[in-house]
Amino acid sequence: TEQCLHCHNQNNVGADYLGLFQHDYNKTYRSLTSEGLPLPKIYGMDHHHLRPDIHFSKGLSCVDCHDKEDVMGDGKVYGHSLEAVETRCTDCHGGFDSLGPSSSMPNISVKQNNYYLHLKMQRKIALIRPFSANHPSHYAPYHGKVRCSACHAQWSYQDYGLSVIREDVLPAHKWYGLEAQGDPYIEQVLRQSVNADEDLRPLTFDWISRDWKQGIWSVGWRFRRWEYMPLGIDHTGRFTIIRPKYQFLVSYIDDLGIVVLDSVAPERGDKTGVGWAFSAYVPHTIGKEGRSCDSCHGNPMAVGNGIIDSPSDDIRLSIPSPPSLKDMRLLRKEEKESLLRPSQEYYRVRLRWLMTE
Repeated sequence: TEQCLHCHNQNNVGADYLGLFQHDYNKTYRSLTSEGLPLPKIYGMDHHHLRPDIHFSKGLSCVDCHDKEDVMGDGKVYGHSLEAVETRCTDCHGGFDSLGPSSSMPNISVKQNNYYLHLKMQRKIALIRPFSANHPSHYAPYHGKVRCSACHAQWSYQDYGLSVIREDVLPAHKWYGLEAQGDPYIEQVLRQSVNADEDLRPLTFDWISRDWKQGIWSVGWRFRRWEYMPLGIDHTGRFTIIRPKYQFLVSYIDDLGIVVLDSVAPERGDKTGVGWAFSAYVPHTIGKEGRSCDSCHGNPMAVGNGIIDSPSDDIRLSIPSPPSLKDMRLLRKEEKESLLRPSQEYYRVRLRWLMTE
């Protein structure tokens, strides 16, 4: 798992498995020891430590679910990661179509009608909790087209408004307190500019052309949250959690200090609007219990209406943009209405379940 996170880090799938959520870049968010010294950064940035995935807590490493071809590629080109990854929750736990593990899973054994997963990195086994068809949330007519993670994810990466800034000249002291970027080289340059007596004209190494080029790129987020989990439809037609990837706002200051671009949003390739997209996402923050019914039903944020109690430009970033892939989409009007205004049947089933618990 430590090896996997050398690449699968920052606020992306992999780090969430361990409960890691990046701190903001301002110096006030740096983690300090009791002596006031900075803690070593993990994978370029220090983190909030949230609840880890239950599978991680039980001792499962990444390779207990994902093999090499599953995540590193099988030689084919896919349009998105969900299409490439073959492992499913139902392979171990069963689901609406099967109540037991898949026969394709070689590291599962059966003993006294219980299923056990043999962990690859440890000499131990883990009891597999089977899919419960008796739970109302697992009743196929209600949630048969809902991804497991849409209910069982405890939190989600939701990073809004990625400002990317190209600067050919760095005014002295401008980046004071904002040197943290998650990139050691950029951080070094920004620290130099903070301590310099005059403006700097920095260079960045281009790893594609293998040449040094004028200027550096810095990044910053408008705001970042973990409790919001808007829903959309994935390439299989199921309800899934979606996240912004990425809401670019591009700025450029040239060598003369002239602002050439000021928070310009790119345009979509089909010329239909701003070039931002929310993508289907499977948070690796799974919990034993699903979230409350109210986290989706009756929740404007879940259906894609955004945080509607504020008119600010930044808050509008929480309103989902259509996915860039044509086989994914946002919720339709009737789907939103169904979630925002639950039926009498919904309340009857929920009340009946609460009374039997």
